[in-house]
Order: sequence, then C-alpha cells, then structure tokens
Amino acid sequence: MVPALNHPSFRMMCAAIVLCGSSTNTTAQLTCDGEGDDGNFSIVVETIATNIGVINDAAGGITDLTGYNTYQLFLQCESSNDLLQAVFGDYLKPVTIETSTVFYQAELGSAIEPNPSVFAFMPQVQYDSFVTIGLESSAVNSNGESSTQIAEDSDVNPISGAFENGQDLIINSFTGSTWYIADAEMATNCTAGDDLKVLFAQVTTDGNISGNVQFQVYRNGTQNSANCLRPYLNFLDGGCLDPLACNYDTMATYDDGSCNYCNCPDTTEVTSVSFPSDSVPGYSLDIELIAKHDTSYIPELNDMKTYRMYVAMAEPNDTLTAVYGNDQTPLDIQSTSSFFHSSLGGVTPSSILTLFYDFDPTVFYDSWVTIGIDKQPSEFGTGYSSIFTASDPNSSSSWMADFDPG
Repeated sequence: MVPALNHPSFRMMCAAIVLCGSSTNTTAQLTCDGEGDDGNFSIVVETIATNIGVINDAAGGITDLTGYNTYQLFLQCESSNDLLQAVFGDYLKPVTIETSTVFYQAELGSAIEPNPSVFAFMPQVQYDSFVTIGLESSAVNSNGESSTQIAEDSDVNPISGAFENGQDLIINSFTGSTWYIADAEMATNCTAGDDLKVLFAQVTTDGNISGNVQFQVYRNGTQNSANCLRPYLNFLDGGCLDPLACNYDTMATYDDGSCNYCNCPDTTEVTSVSFPSDSVPGYSLDIELIAKHDTSYIPELNDMKTYRMYVAMAEPNDTLTAVYGNDQTPLDIQSTSSFFHSSLGGVTPSSILTLFYDFDPTVFYDSWVTIGIDKQPSEFGTGYSSIFTASDPNSSSSWMADFDPG
C-alpha cells in the first residue's frame, strides 16, 4: 500500500499510484493507528567503504573517489516480522538526507537500487548513491523481491532531480514525495529479518551526512491500520564509535570511518586493536604497537612508533600464502608522515640478520612487508622461506620502489 498524508493533494497522488499499479490491494492506507509513534525503531548508519580511491573502468574511464566514504542507512526494527513499506515526507514532516559536500552519483546508476550486471566493467556503480526499500541491487523476482517505486512532486523532483544530480535530498513541498513498495506483505525485501534491519538508502560522499526521515512500517508482518506506525527519526553527528580508538566520540550517532589508533595522547595510548572481517567470519586484521620511540633513545627514531600487523585466522591450520591488491580490491597502507627504513633493511625482512641489531639497532624497527617472518628465514630453521614480491609490469613505478624509501 502507498503511504498517504492528511492533505488532499497527497491522497490524490497516492490513489493514482494504487490504481495504476498491479498490487492486489486497491485502496491506499489512509489511516494509521501509529501516526507519530516512533516505537523502538531507530536509524543505523554503517560505513561500508572508506577512502575509496581511484577506480578504472572497462571503457578506460577514471573515477576519483579519493576521500569518499560509502554509507548504508538502515531502519532498525523491533521484530524480524516488521515490514518497511515506505519513506515519505512533505512540508509538515520533511525528509532530508544531506551532506556537507556533494553525493557521488554514478553515470550508469539511478535514483533507486543499481543493476549489478554493470559492476564488473563499471565498478564505480557499486558506490552509487540511491534510495531503496531493502535492496542493494536490482530486485530478483524469483526471490520474492519487488523493485522500489518513486512518486514525487513533479514541480521539484527532489529524488530524481536534485539528489540524482549529487545535491541534498530534501522533501519538504506541500504535495510531498515518497519511495515505497506497494504491497509490503508480498515483497521479501520489506521484511526486517534476523538482523532486524531494512536498508533505505546508500550514499557516497566526502562530507558529513545527517538527516530526518519518516517511515511507514507495519508490525507483525501484516499490512493494516492497526499495525501501522509512522516513526519520524534522525541521524546526526558522525564520528568514531570504537572505544579503543584515540578519537572515540561518545556523542557520535554513526561511525564515519575516522577512527584513529595511532596518534593517542600518552594517557590514552592504544597498544593493540582488531578489525574483524566484514565478509569472512573468524578472521581479522590485528595491529599491535611494539615500540614508542620517545622512550627508546634512538635519535633516528625520535617520536616515532613501530607497529606490527597480523592476520588473525579462524583455524590453527589456516595458511596465509599471499597479500595482494588490484584495481578491484585495492591494498593501501598509509601514514600521515613517512615510513622509517633502515639502511640495513629492505622491502621484506628476508635479508635481515639478528647480528645487525648489535651495531645498528634501527634495523629491528625497519618497515617491511612479510608473511610470517621478521628476519632471514634461515635463522628460524628448516621449513621457512624468503618473501617474494611482484608489481604490475605496466605501472610506471613499482610499489616496492615507492615504499622502500619511506
């Protein structure tokens, strides 16, 4: 059913939508017993990509999303059976999704969920900004999914016009606008499910986001006025939500990817941190602080810190064979200053002997990449191998040549 507001013009628009649609319900939901009731619903913002970088597509195009983050916006529901049917607003309850800069809009994207068939040759489209009801990409009918529909005030076109051109999404006209699923009971993408969340937008920007959003939801999986609620919720103030980070922000309402674990005051020094995998349960990237050089009395390293990075695995017999990156899965290790490199060190520790430590202690704190060793493999005994490196032969310079000088 299509959400309706209390003034006649919006009711007329809703009625037209229902009459022209294919839904088995032929009347708009004009009454809602939970009008203005927020229940225990809330908005959750998840950061799914940070500092995306430069993307090369199959047509030879270049999209520079350096400094851009991608956020997914969810309605956090009360029960797994809850249904999100619509997001809608007008001059009485405006809907806004705003950024302090601009939203990225891919050329082959659209105002609603993108077509995943273009991701392979136009990977930038997966970072498109769009509105939706429960879908990250085009609906799969065989899975019971229904595509998101848009009905908007044609005088201002806040969704297909301003927002689709990278501007803020602001719905505040008398007529109002909406994105919705006509029959929420029949569309699997409207259901909260086990994680109690329904996606309602994805945005990519290099700015700070905020917003106010009104929803039409139904409790108990049944679409009628008795189960209807219209929560009006907001999200504000992005920041770091990890209590272990140097810049943990107790006032932030969503994590904007800004967590800093390396520049803490001495009173809040972080000595280790773990980043769980988003895609493979049981694996994580662990970082440990092994030396603070304001207390190591090595002049060359004054005020520096030495960190080691580890892959934590799910099973004791798991094996790490390679670390790699490409244009689809970039590898990026950065510092706000330069990396320290000892004259006796190298890109890998394969040539470092422990006897070096006695006459040049800086070599112990050299910066390198590795798989499992921190010195010449012969010093570990049998079964250990040197680390091999490779770079794109078509690149003007190798990553090794860029990394080794610092």
